[in-house]
Amino acid sequence: MADKRSSERISYEKPVEFGLVRFGPPPDPPKHKGYVIDLSEGGLFIKTRTIFKPGIKLALEIRDGGKCFKMEGKVTNAHMVPPALAHKVKSGMGILIENPDPELLKIYREKTGATVS
Repeated sequence: MADKRSSERISYEKPVEFGLVRFGPPPDPPKHKGYVIDLSEGGLFIKTRTIFKPGIKLALEIRDGGKCFKMEGKVTNAHMVPPALAHKVKSGMGILIENPDPELLKIYREKTGATVS
């Protein structure tokens, strides 16, 4: 199967909170937890036991030290494995970031050696 990624993935292990994007006030805060384990220019993978179906839009809050990157993204793929295999097989979701945080993009570009704008 051909790799459909348009940018390189990098290791980026940070805690993330996520939840459904709700329309109309007040917005629900993200209430599920996981870890971002890799990052690309337009997406990321969240290691978690809470899995949403592809096409679902999520609010994301990624913690990196004292910073919190708030974004939205759409689930592109989901991998649920039995708890007994969770330590051997990646369980989680691939996310297409719809509105990347400029500071997070800067971190990605610095780690890949890409031109930082």
